Amino acid sequence: MSQGNVSSKRGPGYLTGIITIVMGFLVLAITFGLIPSDPSKINAPGWVLAIFGGAFVIAGLWAILLRAIRQNTAEANWINFLFALLVMLAISVICLWVGVGPGQRLFVQRDSLTGMRTSLITDPTLGRIFFGFFGVLMTAVTIAFAIIQGRKLL
Repeated sequence: MSQGNVSSKRGPGYLTGIITIVMGFLVLAITFGLIPSDPSKINAPGWVLAIFGGAFVIAGLWAILLRAIRQNTAEANWINFLFALLVMLAISVICLWVGVGPGQRLFVQRDSLTGMRTSLITDPTLGRIFFGFFGVLMTAVTIAFAIIQGRKLL
């Protein structure tokens, strides 16, 4: 295979992108009140939910563009870089908010067979440490990615 063309079987398909976009729009619709929900059941501020839903929309658009743009051109490389950077930033921000953001966090363990909540509530401090560490790690990886890939593209 030449490097100029990417195989049409590589990467996610259109259906994957559409489903991912729909999931993101559902979260955004709940965030902006288009789908009624009980605010007491939502344990995150609206901006965190908007970033979460937006990340799904971006990932879905990215999946569709990967299928539509099959050539390895400079423009396609920049588009891939920007989409990847946006998704990585979203993951970093969400993990950092869970780990070090204000407010109380509740980490609930689920039964692996039924998916139902068990009576065991995990340690909030341990959950914050885990998400905080992963958020810092993801931020470092995002910065490294931006520098390394940005230099390659320039």
